[in-house]
Amino acid sequence: MEILSSVTSALIAKALDIAQLQHGLIANNIANAQTEGYRPYRLDFKTLMGDLESIVEKQNDDSTAAEIRAFDSNGYVEVDEMASRVLLDKEMVALTENTVHYQALLTAKSKLGKIMKTAISGAR
Repeated sequence: MEILSSVTSALIAKALDIAQLQHGLIANNIANAQTEGYRPYRLDFKTLMGDLESIVEKQNDDSTAAEIRAFDSNGYVEVDEMASRVLLDKEMVALTENTVHYQALLTAKSKLGKIMKTAISGAR
């Protein structure tokens, strides 16, 4: 069962959670595009990834996966103060990119599952 709680599995699951959060933020921005005074929300992805990377770099596999699972990405949501309004074209591009990332992560999760299945079955 150690492989089920591996760092790789935890990272994929957390990345899926982050992509889902990103998708929700973009959808919210699109929904409020015509709202007077609304400023779009963004995910501070660079800082978030740096903080996740510091967790992984500790290289203590026993606690690393648990730390990754407990990592709260909601604290990295911020209002884009530089934007005066929502640009629908920009949001649609971000939505498309995020969808592609999410699909790639699902593929990675599926492949990890296939590797586990193969290991459990003894490559039969």
